[in-house]
Amino acid sequence: MSEDYGVKISKDGVDVDTASAEDLVYSSKWSNFKIHSVVSGSVTTNASGYGAASVDSPLSYSPLFLAYCQDPDNTTRWSPALSGYYSLTVGSAHTMSVAYNVSTNKFDMVVKYGGDTKTHNFKIIVFIDKLTGTAANLDAIDDFGLKISKSGQGVTDTDTDMSFFSKYGNLTVNQSATVSASGGGETITHNLNYCPICIVFIREPYNTARFDPMPCGFYYGSPHAGGIARYYVTSTTLVIDYTVPDSGDDVNFKYLIFNERFN
Repeated sequence: MSEDYGVKISKDGVDVDTASAEDLVYSSKWSNFKIHSVVSGSVTTNASGYGAASVDSPLSYSPLFLAYCQDPDNTTRWSPALSGYYSLTVGSAHTMSVAYNVSTNKFDMVVKYGGDTKTHNFKIIVFIDKLTGTAANLDAIDDFGLKISKSGQGVTDTDTDMSFFSKYGNLTVNQSATVSASGGGETITHNLNYCPICIVFIREPYNTARFDPMPCGFYYGSPHAGGIARYYVTSTTLVIDYTVPDSGDDVNFKYLIFNERFN
């Protein structure tokens, strides 16, 4: 660390005095993703397959967030919802978009679903960490707990200036690995018996210097050949699915499954 004070916790079997950043479970030098709450919303598409709705943000500033959408045709599956991307659940291609609207302090949800009337349920994980806005103290949960401030801040400063605060949950990794898959996909068993927060990256097969967060679309080869990569999570598995022009190509994925749940 750059200072002679702070809190460091190393992984099991690693000396905290010599541990690299990636071998630390926790360091007060950096901020952590602190979960404020999970917001629920839903969108029902009309006969042409379009639907939109908004749900209030629980915070007064622009927060970091992650969003997932339930597959209306298979309610055990939840896929990440990202703005402006065609996220494919099994069987039907459709757009599932969530964006934070600064002017209304709401999360705007938009769905385009192939011409059918369907109800799409959303879960939005809202972090107290900010996209924009000034430091803030949030409503008290208890009058006691453990606080660790960020580097350069005091523990009497605001909630959003804390690196750790037992008032909130933090993202903690349950399992993480790099897998190489060919033929269209990979299934990872987690058996947590709930839907955990997950993040997946793909290394493009013909541009290995590049990692893309999933879901994503990309092109490579000559002539331009399209590829698409997506994933969904259930209460027992993380399923990574992709299409490439040559299904025999090995594709590398980096996934993180967190202990924290959204459903």
